[in-house]
Amino acid sequence: MCRLCVLPVEVSLHNCHDAPVDVEVLPKPSVTAEAEQAPLVRMKTPPGSTAFCWVGGTHRKVRIQPAQEAIVRVSACLSRAAVYDMSALVVRVTKLDSKERVDQRSLAPSLVVLEEARPASTD
Repeated sequence: MCRLCVLPVEVSLHNCHDAPVDVEVLPKPSVTAEAEQAPLVRMKTPPGSTAFCWVGGTHRKVRIQPAQEAIVRVSACLSRAAVYDMSALVVRVTKLDSKERVDQRSLAPSLVVLEEARPASTD
């Protein structure tokens, strides 16, 4: 039986610039999807399959005023027990006063552990 876990992910954004900025949050592009989306703990899977993918609207754009905050919500789908890193996102900022676009540094690892469901005890 195949089970799927859809996990809501929130990205907190803070504008430290003295002008409004446009912020884009999108899945990290990868050389190979399998290398980027595979769980940190490798398990045997059929070739070309993956246990992790972003689902729903994954490209988000928000304008943030100076010294303000915003939260961007995305969802991940996990299909097997493993340890996953939810930081596989890119955050791009466009400064509205100069139109300069800046990719933010990589997000810190944000690990999620998905365990196998255990049968209920009959005791």
